Amino acid sequence: MLALLLGTGVFLTIRLRFVQEVRFREAPRAMMPARSTGEGIKFNEAVAHALLQNRDRLLWKIRWVH
Repeated sequence: MLALLLGTGVFLTIRLRFVQEVRFREAPRAMMPARSTGEGIKFNEAVAHALLQNRDRLLWKIRWVH
């Protein structure tokens, strides 16, 4: 699973010429296994929040690449 995520990140970085530096420090902590069931929910919320924050920027880049 980790290899798939890293591969996807590398592919999108190369394809869209986009590096996600804002949340880079949070990535290693997010990849660690959750200590309790509540932390898994926090991780999902953090991912959803990051995607929503960067949605417009990503959509703009996707439109210009195609």
